[in-house]
Amino acid sequence: MTWLFAFILQQSSPPASSPGCKVHARDASVVRAKFPVYTDTMKAQDVGRSTIVLSVTIDEKGKAVAADVVQSSGFKDVDAAVVDAALQSTYAPKTLECTPVTSRYLFVVQYNSDS
Repeated sequence: MTWLFAFILQQSSPPASSPGCKVHARDASVVRAKFPVYTDTMKAQDVGRSTIVLSVTIDEKGKAVAADVVQSSGFKDVDAAVVDAALQSTYAPKTLECTPVTSRYLFVVQYNSDS
């Protein structure tokens, strides 16, 4: 069983301007990804290979406040494990004009129960 993560910026809210700012923008980033828990129920299912895509909202403090499934694996347990992992991961917020802003991005996980 393997998990592969990819993180893609999707969109952000408008920034508040900060005079004297030298760094105009920095995308949100994952500081530490939490891996999904592989349960006995998931092992009993024939999941095979799947790609799960979430739209994750990261607030201006870097906390994941929501995760919505955009593309499902077709297995509730697998999707739930990926949502839990996304919400428990650690993030750096997006900044625009030196101001942290809420942003949404795609959290992509490729799952392979065969390896």
